[in-house]
Amino acid sequence: MKILLAAIALASALVAGLTAAAAPRSFALDQDEKMLWSKTDDEQKRIARSGLIYEDEKLSAYLNGVLAKLLPDGGVPGLDPKVIVLRSRLMNAFTFPDGTIYVHSCMLAMMDNEAQLAILLGHEVTHAINRHTVKAYRNAKSKASFLASITVVGAWVGAGLFGAIGTLAAVTGYSRELETEADMNGLASMVRAGYDPAESVTFFSLLEEEAKEENAKEPFFFGSHPKLKERKENCEAFLRSRTQEGGLLNREAFARAVVDVVLDSAWLELKAGRFKAAIAMAEKYQAMRPSDPKGCYVLGEVYRQRGEKGDTDLAKEKYAKAASLDESYCEAYRALGLISLKLKENDDARRYFGEYLARFPDAPDRAYIEEYLKELQ
Repeated sequence: MKILLAAIALASALVAGLTAAAAPRSFALDQDEKMLWSKTDDEQKRIARSGLIYEDEKLSAYLNGVLAKLLPDGGVPGLDPKVIVLRSRLMNAFTFPDGTIYVHSCMLAMMDNEAQLAILLGHEVTHAINRHTVKAYRNAKSKASFLASITVVGAWVGAGLFGAIGTLAAVTGYSRELETEADMNGLASMVRAGYDPAESVTFFSLLEEEAKEENAKEPFFFGSHPKLKERKENCEAFLRSRTQEGGLLNREAFARAVVDVVLDSAWLELKAGRFKAAIAMAEKYQAMRPSDPKGCYVLGEVYRQRGEKGDTDLAKEKYAKAASLDESYCEAYRALGLISLKLKENDDARRYFGEYLARFPDAPDRAYIEEYLKELQ
């Protein structure tokens, strides 16, 4: 209740000052903060070498354009806020002290519009602008045990990817007070930029659905952060304190930017064996690009691998739909050949394998397919 009352008071204060952005902060670093920034640099180099960075210049430009709208007028001296996407199915996002925000790809794919993206980025960049890392460090009773303990957690959760600073930002989170401050400042920033703050509640509802799907108390992103119920209440308190409703969603621009991430996320969910989530992502991609065969193809792969009653027929149907959408999409013919072979529909198998090799003469598995054709003669 104290957190909620504080959030309501903070919301009222922030709403009153929305006409102008907060004054940029000075970033003259103290010695302990310099040490944390040095660790930050080392850890980000490790992430850069991990192979997990999602390389897409157009997506990067879009995300950083949205972030720029949320920053104080004139920017923040000493900070260079930017967004980097990591290929991961975990619902996570985190920020280093220098303002570098890492967003996991499936978190982006889960969202429906730019306003939802704005609440996430506004929250994350506040951690850097308001220097939450050094505040957490200074509030720790033992500085050495603080860094050592979260490094151990990072080595376990991030398979060695995150060091001390990354683990604090990505895994353990900050105190409830600092996380609430980030939420409320994020809300104020998105409203100042013209976005609809009601989407903040929708965003947390999406995360609640993810928690149910994962059968977890909280999604990974909020594992040690304030609970989703509290954060939704804070957002609802913010909305009640406003007299103006509505704002920008920019749904179409967001969809254009993240459409390939949605498809990639379908494959990540499938690889993790999360068939329901993979189907949802594949169907979302289909709705975004109805004439692209890739959505149908990944759905076929989901049904084939899930293997429940009726899934073989569903898989064949989706593969056939992919082939009909684009006759040059050779992967669909290979899949149709394999599934027809499994069903002992030999004539169909011969036909589909033949079409696959005709469309993809340099196929790396050509020798295997030719063996199948010999057996089917």
